[in-house]
Amino acid sequence: MKRRDLLRRTTAALAVGAAAGCLSEGDGSAGDGETTDEADGDTETSTDTETTADPGTRADETTDSETETSTDSTGSETPTIRDRGIGTYEAECLSAEDEERASVAFDDHRIDVEGAVTLPDPCHEPTLAAAEYDGDALVVTVGASSGDDAEMCTQCTAIAEYLIRIGFDEGIPSSVRVEHETTGETRTITTASP
Repeated sequence: MKRRDLLRRTTAALAVGAAAGCLSEGDGSAGDGETTDEADGDTETSTDTETTADPGTRADETTDSETETSTDSTGSETPTIRDRGIGTYEAECLSAEDEERASVAFDDHRIDVEGAVTLPDPCHEPTLAAAEYDGDALVVTVGASSGDDAEMCTQCTAIAEYLIRIGFDEGIPSSVRVEHETTGETRTITTASP
């Protein structure tokens, strides 16, 4: 009986000592992904979270993204591009009602470009060919890339929708011009300002 009491006390003492050692390590400040609750002085919780950007893609979409820094070649101050990505929908043969389009939505440190672009055939898909400054205006160029099965593709002019998201370190461009460059020519689809 006494051995059981001794074991219980020893185990309890080790548990309390280990907990005290864990709580006393470091400077008491919360690090990356940690939150410390000191209201009652005896609890600490730690969580690791992973955040995934949601560019608005669906299951049948593909998404490419990259991070870059860019400035205007003239040396003027323009918002630096932090990251950019494109989500695309599957291409379909162009119908009489379909037409190219693009619209730009402005946020504090981000722009979204949503549109539809014509392609040589349904085996091609939209790509973010470029996002570069022309003076103070950001020019977003949508291109096209062909898939592996392009040789066996239906022969028709196609159209596909896309969503481009571009983030900036600070601010947003004073103007955005969207161009489509997919059928051997460059077409300005829209120009927008915040």
